Parts: sequence; structure tokens; C-alpha cells
Amino acid sequence: MPSVGKLAEKTDKYIGYFSVLPSGYPDDDFPTEPITFLVGDTYLDAWEATRRVNRSIRAASPKATTKGFEVHERIPIKFGGNPDDKSNRIILPIEMHKAYTAFWSKVQADVESGSNWNNQI
Repeated sequence: MPSVGKLAEKTDKYIGYFSVLPSGYPDDDFPTEPITFLVGDTYLDAWEATRRVNRSIRAASPKATTKGFEVHERIPIKFGGNPDDKSNRIILPIEMHKAYTAFWSKVQADVESGSNWNNQI
């Protein structure tokens, strides 16, 4: 089960930087950089940018449009991943993508509820 570090600051643009422990992460390539949780218009703007990048990835890669594959963000945009950085993306089989999505969904739920916090930062 993932665990998140203590909140540092909350604004109308993001909920402060925190660390995420890799427990339950689907592979060994766990992002070690600090994570931030985007909210409001900041998130919506980043989401629009990532949709454009993902469309260009799908257009350039036949595998990305093959049934059973998804474009995955190593650090999801919601968590401060760069929406314009194609190196933040990989193409995964849908079952593996579901595992990553479940991990980050759990982190999001913990951030939004304030549960499962510790002092890891």
C-alpha cells in the first residue's frame, strides 16, 4: 500500500510537495523526485497539455493505438508530472497500466482524505 509524506503547503494551485513510498508500485522504476498534487485551474491547464501530447504520441506510434495498450505517465500530471515531456510517457499493456493507475489512485485518495500520512519528507 502506498504511503505519502506530510503535506507541506496547500494553495489553490497545488497541495504541497510530498514524497511517496514505493510500497505497491508495479515495478522498480519508482519516481524518487518530490511529488505535488495539482488542483483547480492549474490541473485543468496541465490536463489539456497532456491530452495534446498523448494524441501526438498515439499518432506517431502504432503500438499506442493498438487495442490493449495505453499511454502511461510515469509521474501522472495530477501529481506534477510535466505535461509536455514525452519522456514522462511509456506505452504499456492495459493490464500493467491498470496496476499503475490503481497505485496512483490510492495515493490520490490518501492525499484527498488526509489519511496514511507520515513524516517521510
